[in-house]
Amino acid sequence: MTEFQRKVVIVGQDGEIDTDILSTEKTETKEVITDTDPGSVDFVKPSPGKRISTRSVAVTVKSNSGEVTIKFKNSGKLLCKLYATRSDRFVHFGINQTGDVDEPVIIEWDGVGTGTKIFALLTYKEV
Repeated sequence: MTEFQRKVVIVGQDGEIDTDILSTEKTETKEVITDTDPGSVDFVKPSPGKRISTRSVAVTVKSNSGEVTIKFKNSGKLLCKLYATRSDRFVHFGINQTGDVDEPVIIEWDGVGTGTKIFALLTYKEV
C-alpha cells in the first residue's frame, strides 16, 4: 500500500488532522509452547505510565481440549476466550477495551496440555 492510499489529511480552518491510524497503532504477536498446564505469560506491556487500548485480537491453539484466555492482568478485562473443544481459532476486530495504567495483557491457558502451541496477535494503541 502506498502512502497516498492509506493516508487522509483533513484540512479545515483550524489546521490539518492526520487520520493515518496505522502510524499510531501497534501489532504484537507471540507464539507460546506450553511447558506447564495451567499457565500464563505476559503478552503486551505498555510503556511506563501508559495504558493499552485494544483494537483487535486473534488467537489459535493446536489442541482439541482446554481453554485459552487473553485478558488484562490486573483488572481481568476479558479480550478473548477460546474453547479448544469448539474451535481452534478466534478473531475479533473492533474490540475496544482499555486497561489500567501500566497494566499488561496476558495469555492464560488451562487444560490444553504441555507442549501445545498457542499463537496470539493483538493490535492496540498506547494512551
